[in-house]
Amino acid sequence: MNELELALGPIAHGGHTVARHEGRVVFVRHGIPGERVRVRVTEAGPTASFWRADVVAVLEASGDRRPHPWPEADALAAADAGTVPVGGAEFGHIAPARQRRLKREVLAEQVHRLAGLDAPDLPEPAVEAVPDEDPAGLHWRTRVTFDVTADGRVGMHPHRSDAVLPVATMPLAVPAVDALGLARVDLTGVARVEVAVPSGPDGRGGRPLLTLFPATSELDDGDGAVTFGPVERGGTARAGVDRAGVDEAGVDHAALRRIAAAVPGASVCWLGPVTHRVHALRGEPWVTERVGERRYRVTGDGFWQVHRRAPDVLAAAVRDALGPVDGLTVHDLYAGAGLFSGLLAAAGAAVTSVEAARGASADAALNLADLPAVTVRHGDVARYLGGPPAGGRGRPGGNRRTRGPRQGRAGGGQRRGDDRRPDALAIPGPADVVVVDPPRVGLDRRVTDRLIAVPPARLAYVSCDPASFARDLGRFRTAGWQVHTVRAFDLYPNTHHLESFALLTPPRR
Repeated sequence: MNELELALGPIAHGGHTVARHEGRVVFVRHGIPGERVRVRVTEAGPTASFWRADVVAVLEASGDRRPHPWPEADALAAADAGTVPVGGAEFGHIAPARQRRLKREVLAEQVHRLAGLDAPDLPEPAVEAVPDEDPAGLHWRTRVTFDVTADGRVGMHPHRSDAVLPVATMPLAVPAVDALGLARVDLTGVARVEVAVPSGPDGRGGRPLLTLFPATSELDDGDGAVTFGPVERGGTARAGVDRAGVDEAGVDHAALRRIAAAVPGASVCWLGPVTHRVHALRGEPWVTERVGERRYRVTGDGFWQVHRRAPDVLAAAVRDALGPVDGLTVHDLYAGAGLFSGLLAAAGAAVTSVEAARGASADAALNLADLPAVTVRHGDVARYLGGPPAGGRGRPGGNRRTRGPRQGRAGGGQRRGDDRRPDALAIPGPADVVVVDPPRVGLDRRVTDRLIAVPPARLAYVSCDPASFARDLGRFRTAGWQVHTVRAFDLYPNTHHLESFALLTPPRR
C-alpha cells in the first residue's frame, strides 16, 4: 500500500496534519486541514502506532491553498516529476494568514496539554506578523545552511532524509544570498556552506560571509565545556580566528581558494576540522549586526537570529515585558552573542551573560566590552547556576536554532576559567531578572530546578519551539509560578516554526 486517499484533520506540532486510515493515525505533510488528498506513505509498518505520508495530489482543496513560491520545495511539483521536495518550506502552499492561524492552534494546544493553560488563565495569543514582512513570506532569512551534492552542487535535504538535492534558488532568504550565485559554483571539496548576511535592507553590516566546512570535517559542536570562568573583554582580534594558513590534515586548501575566488561578492572563511577554529580566506570572518544603537559582531560559527527583523522584534518584546531595569541584577542565560545582555545593560542593569558555545561567548565578550556592568561567562548554564557539569548548548537542527529554524560552534582561543579558582565556580545568588533563550530542546531540567529553588523576581522566556516552551511553562506552573504574558511571533514564514515569549513570576514566599 503506497498511496491512500485521506481527509485531513487538525494541524499538529511539527508541520503535519492529522488523518486516520483504518483507525491508525497518519501524519501528513504538505496538506491543509479540511482538504481531501491523495498521499504517498513514506513511513509505515504493520505494528507502527502511526504512519507518515506526503501529499501528492489535492482532490478537494482548501480556499487557503496557493501556488508554492519555491519550486524545489513544492511537494505537488516534485510528485509530478517523480522526486521529493527539499525541506525548509513545508507551509509554503498555505496563505500566510492561515499559516499564522495554524501556528496559533499548535501553540494553544501545546500550552493547554503540557502547561495546563486555558483561555480563562491566559488569552490565546495571536501569532504576530513581523512589520514590513514580504506579503508572500519571502526574503527573510539572513542565515542559510546549504549542503553539497556528491558532484559539488549546492543543495539541501528533503524532510527526514540524508540525501542532498541540488537547489537553484532560496527565495526564503534575503536577495543577497541568491545574488552570490552559489548554484553556479563548483563546491567540490566542502561538505557544507553557511551564508550569513547582515540584517537590514541597506546592508549596513557589510557584505555577506561564506563559511566553508571542508569535506573531511567530522565536526561536533565542541560545546561540552566543564570549565567555567570569565571571558576576556576588549581588544580587536576575534578569539578563535586564525589568519595564518594553518595546515589541517586532509583539508583541500586549493579547493577552498578556488571556491573563494568564485564568490567575489562575499567574505570567506572556513572552519577547521581539527582545531574547530575559524580561518579567514578573504575579508573579515564575521558580520556586523545592529539592534537599536548597538552593534554586534557575529563570527561565522556564532549564533544570531535568522529572521532579518527578529533581533528587533524580540528585543522589543523583552524590553516591553520587563519595563525599567535600571539598578536591577540580570542573568542572561543562553546569551549567544549578547543581544539581550546589551539591551538590558544599556538600560542600567548589572548583567551576567552566560553562554556555553565558545565562539558565541567570545563574540559576546567583544560586543559588550564597552559596558562595565556586564560580566561575560563561558560555560554550562546549569553549572553556572550551581548544578553539576554537563554538555553545553547544541544546534537545534540546522537552524542554528537553527534558531531554528537555532547555536554557536566551537571557536576556542579565549581565556578559560580554572576549576581550582573559587571565583570560577562561585554560585550566583538570586537575580532580579533572568532571561532565557535556550535552543530548541528547551531548558535543561537542572536549570529549571535551580531557578525554582533560587527564583528570580521575574523570568523572561524566549523560545523557538512550542513543545519545549509549553513543557517548561508547565514545570514552573507546577511549582506555583504564574504566567503573566504569552506572545508569539511569525519569525519563520512558510515553515511550521514560530517564536514564543512568556513572562513568569514565582510564588510569594
